Amino acid sequence: MNQKLQSEKRKQPTLVKTICGKNFEKEVIQNPDFKECLIEVSKRECPACAFSGAVFDPFSRKLERHGYGDDLKCFRLKMENKIPQLGEFSYSPMYFYLKKDSDNQITELVTLDGPVRENGKKFLQ
Repeated sequence: MNQKLQSEKRKQPTLVKTICGKNFEKEVIQNPDFKECLIEVSKRECPACAFSGAVFDPFSRKLERHGYGDDLKCFRLKMENKIPQLGEFSYSPMYFYLKKDSDNQITELVTLDGPVRENGKKFLQ
């Protein structure tokens, strides 16, 4: 029974929307439906990206379940895309937090850091 529940969880649809360089402006910047979003940048055939993606999908469903799905959208972007607003992608996976004002102008763009160990040193140094 437990194995069946696990496989059902994996089949749940993701709430992470895949975007690319062509539709980034329309889907993220010009979209008036939200003011804040998270963007995952990943690379094909990257084991760390595959693992992070497997965590990002349930995270998006958890946001929805707790009532934040409309306020904080989640997007996925492949590293090969060129997005001037995000700059160069030096490693993967990368996560960005983007905030817009009422005129859909970017007011905050932050690269989210990886995990931090208890002693304050970054996990991936």
